[in-house]
Amino acid sequence: MTFLHRLVDAWSRRTPRERRLAVAVAALGCVLSGALAWKAAAGLLDRLDREIGQLSNEILNASHQQAIRGRVEARFAQVANQHSSAWTASEIRDRLRQEIYRLSNLEPPALDAAGIPASTNNESGFLVEVPELGAGRLIDGGEGYREYQIEFSIPPVPVQDLTAYLERLLESPQSLRIDRIDLRRDPGRSVFASDLVITRTVVDDPGGLGATDVVLKPDEWRCDGCTAQLEEHPGAETVLVLTGGSGGGKATLPQTLPAPGRIDVALDLASTSAGQLGVAVDGGPLPGTGETALKDDGHFYRYRFQLALPAASGGRAAVSLPVLTWTRPEGVLRIRRMRVTPASGGDHGR
Repeated sequence: MTFLHRLVDAWSRRTPRERRLAVAVAALGCVLSGALAWKAAAGLLDRLDREIGQLSNEILNASHQQAIRGRVEARFAQVANQHSSAWTASEIRDRLRQEIYRLSNLEPPALDAAGIPASTNNESGFLVEVPELGAGRLIDGGEGYREYQIEFSIPPVPVQDLTAYLERLLESPQSLRIDRIDLRRDPGRSVFASDLVITRTVVDDPGGLGATDVVLKPDEWRCDGCTAQLEEHPGAETVLVLTGGSGGGKATLPQTLPAPGRIDVALDLASTSAGQLGVAVDGGPLPGTGETALKDDGHFYRYRFQLALPAASGGRAAVSLPVLTWTRPEGVLRIRRMRVTPASGGDHGR
C-alpha cells in the first residue's frame, strides 16, 4: 500500500469532528507560516530601504563635496598665499600689522595676488581705530608651523562695530586667532573699549603646488575692454565667458605660484576671434615664453605649455596666467577648465 493510500485510509477512519479539527489546524499552520514569511520579507524590505537611503545620502554628500571642491581649493590657495617658511619675524609682523589696519577700515581694501592690500589710502573711514600696536613676539608652535602674537587696544566704539571687527579678524586669510579680549565700559555709556591679544599661525611649509583646477570666478579676472561672466548648464561644467567690445578685448588672471619652479598648464578654451595666449610676471612677458595663437573657429581646444618661474620674495611669484588678447569686435572666449601641476619632465610645446 502506497503512502497516499495509507493517508486516505487514515483520513476515512476519522470522525467528522476530527476531520474539522485537522483542517482547522492545517489552516492555522498555513496562516502562521504566511505571517512569518511576510514578517521576514517586510524586514528585508525595510533593511534594503535603509541601505538605499544611506547610499543615496552618501551619493548626495559625495556630489556636494565634488561641487564645493573648487571653492575649498581656492580658499586653501588663498590662505596658503599668506604663508611662507622664508619669512622672518619682522616680515610676519609687518604682514599682520597691515592686516589689522586693513580690517579696521570701514571698507577694507582688497588684497592683491601676493596678499598685500591693493591700496593703503583710507577713503571710507574707520570701522574701529587702532592707535598703536604692541611689539609682538614669535612663538615656537608645533611641528610645521609658527605663531606670532601681538597685543593692541581699541578705543571705545559701539558694540556692533566691535563685533563686526572681531568677525573680520576670524575670517582673515592670515589664520588669525583671538586669544584674549578684555572689554571695558564706563557707566552711563553704551560704547566699549577693548584690549585684544591676536595670534597668527604661520605654516612653515605650506606645501608646493599640487595638481589644481583653477576656480573660474569672474571677479578675479582683470578685464580691459571686455566683460567676464559664468555660463552654467545643468549637469555640465561651468564655463567662464569673456566677451569683447568693439575693439576686441584683453583679460588676465592674477595668481601666485611657488617659485622658483616649473609648472605645467592645461587650458581648455574656445574662441570666436583670432588672438594670443601668453603669460606675464611683474607686468611684463615671462622670460623664455612667447605667445600662442588662438584658434578662432569657436571649438574647444586644449592649450598645454610649461613655465619656468624665477625666484621671488617669500617663495611665491605673482604672475598673470593666462594673458588673453583678441581683436575681433564682440569676440567671445569660453574657458571651461584650467589646470596647473608641478612639471615632471622637460619643456612642453604649446
